[in-house]
Amino acid sequence: KASGGRDAAGAGASEGDPFASIQYALSQAQPGDEIRVLPGTYGPIDAAALEGTENAPIVIRAHDPDNRPVIDGGGGGTAVNLAGSAHLVFDGLEVKNGGSDSGGVGFRVHSSSRIVIQSCFVHDNGKYNVYVGKSSQFPGGALQGGFHLIQGNEVADTSFTPCTGASAEDVGHGEEGVGCGGSSSGYAPFGLAFLLGG
Repeated sequence: KASGGRDAAGAGASEGDPFASIQYALSQAQPGDEIRVLPGTYGPIDAAALEGTENAPIVIRAHDPDNRPVIDGGGGGTAVNLAGSAHLVFDGLEVKNGGSDSGGVGFRVHSSSRIVIQSCFVHDNGKYNVYVGKSSQFPGGALQGGFHLIQGNEVADTSFTPCTGASAEDVGHGEEGVGCGGSSSGYAPFGLAFLLGG
């Protein structure tokens, strides 16, 4: 684990000189890149309109699968926003505290195409832990929207209400939803991410 990080040009090429935030790493990512997220707690991320390709997805992955990095929504809105996004892979992350019971979301997959969410622990995210919807509104065309793969995740909330949908595949279009409610709290962002070129 590196001792510090910086969101600046020239950083992010190695574990020894990582970016400070996932958001900045996403802003630098190109198709085929893999963002390795070091242990720590990070604020919410917005990957709207971010696109990899079929043969070169953008991968956001825990650097150490046994020590999941945490994306903490801070109790407001959405922890991970995907809108008009395509060919992204989220692997081995913990996602929590995405807003209130009336509208908070952990992963929000809206009007997107071919998103993979796997081996994540998604919990205590207001209304939905994982929400998938409006695939037919994908900017690349209605017939290209959807086709998401959500598999091998742990989904829970603090009330221990049974939650179905830890694994699901969205192959259709229109309104799809997976999720269960939870609670929220504040966050203090810290931690490191680095980008490995494709």
